[in-house]
This record gives sequence, C-alpha cells and structure tokens, in this order.
Amino acid sequence: MKTNVRQGRADLESLTMGTIPAGHRTIFMDAGESPASEELTPPTEPLHPLITPATPPMQPVPSGDRSTWPTVLGTIAIIFGAGGILGGVWGIVSPAVMEALVSSAPGPAPESFREMLDVMSAWRVWTTPLALLGIGAAGLLLAAGVLVIKRRPKATKALKMWAVLRIVLVLAGCALGLVLQNSLKDVSGAPPLQIAWVIALFGLLWGCALPVFILVWLTREGVKTEIRRWE
Repeated sequence: MKTNVRQGRADLESLTMGTIPAGHRTIFMDAGESPASEELTPPTEPLHPLITPATPPMQPVPSGDRSTWPTVLGTIAIIFGAGGILGGVWGIVSPAVMEALVSSAPGPAPESFREMLDVMSAWRVWTTPLALLGIGAAGLLLAAGVLVIKRRPKATKALKMWAVLRIVLVLAGCALGLVLQNSLKDVSGAPPLQIAWVIALFGLLWGCALPVFILVWLTREGVKTEIRRWE
C-alpha cells in the first residue's frame, strides 16, 4: 500500500514539474505543444525511386495548318522546268547530231533520209528561235517552282507569265510542225499528214495541260488568300 502511495506521489510530482517518466525515455511537454511534436529524422533515401519525366521534344510540333500544295506544285514546276531545258537543248543540237551521224556512217545514206534532213535544215531558221524561247520559258518555270516552295509572292507572277508564254509557244510549235510536215509530204518515207494532225493535237493537249491547270489553280479564292499571307 505504501509503495502505491509513493508511486502516486511521484507521478503527481512529475506531472507538476512537466515531465513524465516513460520507461527509459522522458518526454518534455511545453505549454501549447502536443506530445506528438517530437522531431522525426527523415530517411536518408527515398522509399520509392524518383521517376524522371520524359524529356520534351526539342523540335516544335507542326501545327497542322500549313498547306502542302506549294511544295507539290513547286516540285512539279522544277521537274518540268529542268525537263524543258534539256528538251530545248536537244531540239537545237539534234539536227547537227543527225547530220554528223549520217556523215560518219559507212556508205551513202538513203535518199529519202537525206531529203528529210535537207528540209529540216531549211526550217532551222524557225525551229532554233522557237527552241531558244522554250529554254527560256523552262528556266522561268524552274525559278517559279523554287519561289513557290519558298512561299514568295513573286512566284504567282512568274507562274502566270510562264503559263501564258507556254501556251503561245505550244500553239506556235504545233503550227510549225504541221507546216514542216506539209513540206515533207513529197518526200518518200515521210509519215502522212493525218498522223501529223494527230501528233499536233496530242502535243497541244499535253503542252497546255500544266499551264491551264496553274492558271485555274491560282484563281481559287483559298489559294489567293493564302498567297497574301506569304512574305
């Protein structure tokens, strides 16, 4: 009994002094603080491994509102422009190449072939300037294709100039081809005039297809609105 009384007195004195024995450890209580406010030592390493977020892409993501027709049209213009230059150069040098081949061939050339070369040489005064104009037009188309890919406002003017010039040259070339074929009608071995008309019609349709398409395309309201935003 005395032991219990002494223990109660000791607990009461400890409560009065602000300390409470708790086994081998003493918890100090201040006014306004909770016993649960003792400082806890944080762990030296995280309980779970840190997850590093994925690095965002350095290149900007395209917005999707950039049209692709300038790239397509510009590439087509560059290809046809380069082909037109090569075709014009061959049109100028081909008569000389054919004459050189005939001259270097063993034995005399067929009379009909020689007459055909003579007629073509006589019309070279017209075919050569036409081929030179074709080379110039092809160079204009190639330059216009580069401007279209770069989205420059001058590209539309260059394309329209080329389209008109190309249509004129195609008409002149078809007419000259018919006249030249008419001059060859008396030469043996020359194709008939009906075939010349078919070739001229096909050449007219093929030669005017791209310039007509470009002229129609550039008149579209959406295309004109986009061109106005080019630098």
